[in-house]
Amino acid sequence: MTVEKTRVERIPVQTQPTPVSDELGRLQAALAELCPKDSTISFEYDGKLHLHVDLRGFEDVNRMEAYCPPCSEASSTMCAGRWPDPTPSSIG
Repeated sequence: MTVEKTRVERIPVQTQPTPVSDELGRLQAALAELCPKDSTISFEYDGKLHLHVDLRGFEDVNRMEAYCPPCSEASSTMCAGRWPDPTPSSIG
């Protein structure tokens, strides 16, 4: 069996500025400092930018509401609920 040597080209590293990603990263870092360690912070874009913060405790929701600036009903929705973590016996 013969093995042929071939050249593999490197994938170019992105060197262009990424101002939107950089700003979202700074925002996520700032929010992470305010949130509990087990929270999840994510963004969604569907023509408008949406911020999602998954908090595990009701007390955390109250605390985050204090940090968030007041928003009109049309531009902001904050909801809370309590759902137990799924266990094998509770799934289907």
